[in-house]
Amino acid sequence: MLRSRRQGAAFYRNLWEALNRAKYWQGEIWNRHKDGVVCLEWLTVTDADNLVTHYVAMFSDLTLRKAADEKIYQLVFYDPLTHYQQISNPPEPYFTLV
Repeated sequence: MLRSRRQGAAFYRNLWEALNRAKYWQGEIWNRHKDGVVCLEWLTVTDADNLVTHYVAMFSDLTLRKAADEKIYQLVFYDPLTHYQQISNPPEPYFTLV
């Protein structure tokens, strides 16, 4: 589980520290499906019945949502025909698809 190789050891260390401290972690994470496709997911991990023996994880694929966010950003701040900026200093997007 969770083997996309896009997050470093520090990311997983922080994830496990949060799980041990709060018994809960939630955030964006890159994951690799069984077929090898890597996608961005929103992951929620909680412990099962306050026992440290099992964790329950639920995820939602965010790939299409992030692509839509990028398209909206481009339409708002760039001319669709010339791809020139419509304003001199558009804000940085709060998301990136790598």
